[in-house]
Amino acid sequence: MLGIERKNRFCIDGVGAQIGPYTLLRLIAEGGMGAVYRAHDTKLNRDVALKVLLPEVADDPERVARFRREAQILVGVVLGRAKLADSANHLLIASRAGASIDPRGELIGLEAVARTLLGERDEAISLLEQYLTNHPDHRAGFAKINTWWWRDLQQEPRFKTLIATAR
Repeated sequence: MLGIERKNRFCIDGVGAQIGPYTLLRLIAEGGMGAVYRAHDTKLNRDVALKVLLPEVADDPERVARFRREAQILVGVVLGRAKLADSANHLLIASRAGASIDPRGELIGLEAVARTLLGERDEAISLLEQYLTNHPDHRAGFAKINTWWWRDLQQEPRFKTLIATAR
């Protein structure tokens, strides 16, 4: 993992540590795969979010593949917001993976956000239906969330039905 001495469970010193061209500024969040830091890219002179994987994640090819797919989808979301549909679609198609990478189908919800931003309402709703079928325990929480990324779907009859069945 970039030749960094083991200092903690992430194998880094934490805030102030240098990872390649990135200087870690502050911890944003920790999760099961790793930690996200606000970091400064010294080459491009800009701040970025940098995810540092746990060693056991970094050593597992399936989990690394899932991480790469997640990253591709997030870039697709950013490109979708920037109205760069061709680039976003290319990334989203390339990021589609089988059950070995996303066995619980969790990344489908993230792709639904990207499809919404690209104006692909039918595809976004189909992905959300699939996501909520795979994760019925998320239905109640989903019905309470009224966030900007679903704004363009809220007048769609299929979306209204999906939300109504979640309540």
